[in-house]
Amino acid sequence: MSLPYPIIQVLLYFQPVFTRPTWDKALVLVVGTLLARGRRTDTSLLNWMKRIIHVRKQYPVFGRGDIEFLSPANKKALAYIRSHEG
Repeated sequence: MSLPYPIIQVLLYFQPVFTRPTWDKALVLVVGTLLARGRRTDTSLLNWMKRIIHVRKQYPVFGRGDIEFLSPANKKALAYIRSHEG
């Protein structure tokens, strides 16, 4: 099963912070969640996406402008700079 394009767009923001094997596992988990209809994991993913969309609408800088992923020394940390002119 391939993922819908809007989900791929969201996931691609996080790809640079994962190693290739971890990224592949994450994609398997997302696809598995989408296939598990009626299960708690399915609802959890949808609720998480609703919260993310709400935050993006509340704070426009999260959905606009440029994003630059940084490479922190701590590989478990996600670091990025988000900028928006205007």
